Amino acid sequence: VQYPIEAALSSLPTSVDIPIAPAPPFILPPLPSEDSPDATEAYVDPLKGLEQDAEVVQYADEGDGAVRMPRLQQLAVFAIPTLAIWLSSPLLSVIDTAVVGKVCSTAQLAALGPSTKMCDNIAYFASAIGAATTNLAADAFASGHPNKAHRIVGGSLTIALGLGFAIAVGLRMAATPLMTTMVGASSAAAIAPAAQYTAIRALGYPAALTTMVLQAAFLASKDATSPLIALPLVAGANLLGDLILVGPMKMGAAGAAFATIAAQFVNAAVLLVLWKRKVVKGRITAAAVSAAYDPAADPDTVTDKVDRRVRVMTVPSPQEAVTLAAFIAPMMLAIGARSYMGIAMAAAVASLGTVSLAAHQVVECLYWLFSPFGDAVSLSVQAFLPTLLKRSAVVSKRLQGLALRGAAALSVFAGASGAALLVGAPGLFTTSATVSAVLGQVAPLLGVSLVGYVITGALEGALLARRQLRLLAASHVFNTAVLAFGVRRVLAGGGGLRQLWSAMAMLNFARIAEFAWALRRAERQSDEAAAAEAEAIEAKRRTDEQQQHLVFAP
Repeated sequence: VQYPIEAALSSLPTSVDIPIAPAPPFILPPLPSEDSPDATEAYVDPLKGLEQDAEVVQYADEGDGAVRMPRLQQLAVFAIPTLAIWLSSPLLSVIDTAVVGKVCSTAQLAALGPSTKMCDNIAYFASAIGAATTNLAADAFASGHPNKAHRIVGGSLTIALGLGFAIAVGLRMAATPLMTTMVGASSAAAIAPAAQYTAIRALGYPAALTTMVLQAAFLASKDATSPLIALPLVAGANLLGDLILVGPMKMGAAGAAFATIAAQFVNAAVLLVLWKRKVVKGRITAAAVSAAYDPAADPDTVTDKVDRRVRVMTVPSPQEAVTLAAFIAPMMLAIGARSYMGIAMAAAVASLGTVSLAAHQVVECLYWLFSPFGDAVSLSVQAFLPTLLKRSAVVSKRLQGLALRGAAALSVFAGASGAALLVGAPGLFTTSATVSAVLGQVAPLLGVSLVGYVITGALEGALLARRQLRLLAASHVFNTAVLAFGVRRVLAGGGGLRQLWSAMAMLNFARIAEFAWALRRAERQSDEAAAAEAEAIEAKRRTDEQQQHLVFAP
């Protein structure tokens, strides 16, 4: 008896091969270890999002693997929010300068020069903690260890808060002698309001340094948009406070200082809430990923059991403290040298009189308002270049060239915008015709200085990504010494504000040549190390072949 199915099968030709689809692979989750990401933690790919709309470059020495390089548009998507974050601090000083310059006397405007320079540069000096947080936490996120990244952020917050309180106490006590020394007898009318502004601004350092670390934490997690939520609130709070305290209440520079620290505490509070939400969201995602590997687990029950209590601040372990210190120390030396450069300029201008000091305050506010274009490019290079360095030296150099071209375009925009504001709209910052005339004379030099600074940002970002920290520290110390010598020569020769900003412009262009040479040197060292490693691998292969030949020889 032959069943119908057997008859159908027997009628098929025997020479036909019926393809059988392979079974889908069954992949077990990796076991957690010290060197591999924890299975319960959500993995974050540092190049996530670059799979689409990316330029794929493949080289013979890469085998079958392809190396993806982000396009200029993708770098811009990351850099634009980063730029807005960098603008938050100088924006507060610009708002203070504009309101005080329109409402108060020239002496009050001049007082903001040394005082804002002192306050902003001390915060800038402490930004080495933020740089360390970004780099170390980004490595932890990219390695699939978000809990480790959260500990790094928590330890940095503890350090930043303690340092902020120490700076607040010390600067408040030293405000009067510091401003007396910086302003000098040539601008004696500005000493009292400058000291008052500095003493009040000192109270905001705990909030300012907390904000700095939280911004770095968001950037380390490749989230450049969340900190933008706080930016309009911060600017609005500062502007409203200035309009009330400086205007109707006639508090002058002191009112501007109170408005600024209020804005700083608003910024810190908003970012703290957003960071806690982000940590909880990450825990929920990690729990859901873990539950996906357990058929018996109920995803809803698992996520409901997630601990939503977030301990934002942690005491760093000895090993974590050493790791942070190893990054922070050379960066503090470099940033400290640059901070001293700005303070030395302000002290030199103070000896030229109240009008020059007031004009310098406006020029320098615009300089630091547009210089974050270079800082945003630098941070973008630091975010994307390290991963490419591990995969292809050729693609890494192409990314550096792309960033350099983007920085050149941005430098023209920044320089032209800064100069145009001084020439076309000096009334935004002062009602004094004499100060406006000085601003018009310095405008071209401000534009040239900004062009040099922004281009330098791309080169400095590549050097930081290559961990050339000692070289950068030595470079900034040397540049500061050169500028200090140049400032003395200018003052001794009877020069004025134009000559001082000429020295700044020349120094920024000298830094372009200096950093370009340093980057070529780092690339050459990297190529030599890669060639030596390849030669060692080839020598080992030949040795293994010879040993196998001896073993199997008759």
